[in-house]
Amino acid sequence: MTIRLLNTDTNAIIFDSLLNVLKDFYKNTTEKSKLSETYLNKCRYYLYEKDMYDSAAYYLTNAESLALEVSDYYLLARINWLKNHLHCYERNNIQAKQDVDLQLFYAEKSKNQRQIAYATLNKAVMYKDLDMNDSAKNCLHAALLLSNYIKSSDKAFIYNALGELADEKDSIMAKDNFQKSLEIYPNIAAKLNLAKIYLSENCISKAEALCVENLEYEWAEIKTEFLKILYQCKILKNDHVSAAEIQAKIISEKDSVIRYLNLQNQKLASLQLRNFQSCQTEKSSGLWKITVPFCLIVVFLSLIIIFQREKRISIEKQILSLKAKLDMEKNRNININKNGEKLYNQVLNNEPIASWTTIDMVNFIEYYRMSKPMFVESLDQNYKKLTPRYKIILILEDMGKTIEEIKLIMTFEESSYYSAKSRINSAKK
Repeated sequence: MTIRLLNTDTNAIIFDSLLNVLKDFYKNTTEKSKLSETYLNKCRYYLYEKDMYDSAAYYLTNAESLALEVSDYYLLARINWLKNHLHCYERNNIQAKQDVDLQLFYAEKSKNQRQIAYATLNKAVMYKDLDMNDSAKNCLHAALLLSNYIKSSDKAFIYNALGELADEKDSIMAKDNFQKSLEIYPNIAAKLNLAKIYLSENCISKAEALCVENLEYEWAEIKTEFLKILYQCKILKNDHVSAAEIQAKIISEKDSVIRYLNLQNQKLASLQLRNFQSCQTEKSSGLWKITVPFCLIVVFLSLIIIFQREKRISIEKQILSLKAKLDMEKNRNININKNGEKLYNQVLNNEPIASWTTIDMVNFIEYYRMSKPMFVESLDQNYKKLTPRYKIILILEDMGKTIEEIKLIMTFEESSYYSAKSRINSAKK
């Protein structure tokens, strides 16, 4: 007799009672695998339905002990998968990695292809979180070979992860993986990554359309990322009114994230109290005394309330500071756009820039960045700290100006021009 994990329509009290009945029934039999699976289901119930991590860990330990006695590799693979979830929740990365290794070891022992596929995928995720990119890629490719045994959404996840791990200079490979991911399943992470690539390629209309299409996504963090890309699109199109409106939406979404985190912190305090009370019920043998631990919980909750109040005040100050910075950035962008356009027109007409101040030069460079962001970015990456004047020489070359026109604009003598070019070339990385 086995039991599947509770679905959302099942009454939680009936399910808990049924698990207790099964536990008592299998205790009086020799079927230790069945009893282990019952403990495992009870662990999943406490973990996913009640968020009671202490109780989940207690039943998982019992399940693992019984499964080891009878060498049930199939169950041991499932158990180590759940252990990985618990240790990830505790931020214990070392133990979590060991859990993943054991999950794959037992999955291979069980010879269950679906278990092997998911254990390999889980190992890839762990390597990716630990920034062990080469190992993560190897595991992802291995999981793809077993993709017939996994869901389409997980296969799409693999392609998206491969795109994220692609070499920064190989945007074509990354883009191809993101598109494959979306062909299989509407993966929101792949859509966000693809929008970023469109922006880097100056495919503004494609990036903008993809962002607008996904602004209804429920998670504020993801929505904020789409809004940031959309803001860049509006700036590149010189639509500063729409850009300012998007900035206001970004602030609003960040407020939602802050409110969500505050709510989660409150839930965590309540969860810890509930966990403690549940442990007392489960371990009613008298080994645990309630008085001292309960007092500690009350003190802990009081400290959390005080900390949350101070944190809320700090967050409100940060929000005000962020709004002020955004307003300053908005005004700065408008000024750069107005002044930069005027300076750009002077250069187009081959007018000398001898009277320009350093601020004028910076404004001209930032204005040019709006139309050629990748080129201006390359000046910072490929050269060692070029001065604004030297950057302008390279920008004039990018604009197609002749040497004579550059000397006229920069008011250079023949020797001065070639001397400046020599310094620029020596600054190359």
